[in-house]
Amino acid sequence: MVAAIATHLFWESDVEPVPFPAPHTSLLTSKDEVDAKALTATQSVTSAAAQKAALDALFTPQGFDLQRVLELIDSADIGERQKAALKLTLEGSMNNPEFLPLALENAKDVLGY
Repeated sequence: MVAAIATHLFWESDVEPVPFPAPHTSLLTSKDEVDAKALTATQSVTSAAAQKAALDALFTPQGFDLQRVLELIDSADIGERQKAALKLTLEGSMNNPEFLPLALENAKDVLGY
């Protein structure tokens, strides 16, 4: 009976229930926002894959562009002597179709592509 009276007093008191906090609106996203983020992520992956494919093609005899490769060498984080040696080797291999694939592969490895 004491428990019944205590329960009755508890429920009859002016205790306010604790409200749950409202969800943080920045965490809520619409379906369109989710779709846009997924599309952006997909485009980034696709463009990265396309960029890698373009670089791979650049270092083949069929896709070789001396000016573009020389620009890559100039912007590389390697020593000046190494840059000069790569440039000289590539320029010299332009007239030797048997040596060009080896020079391109070497340049690709040194540049980290």
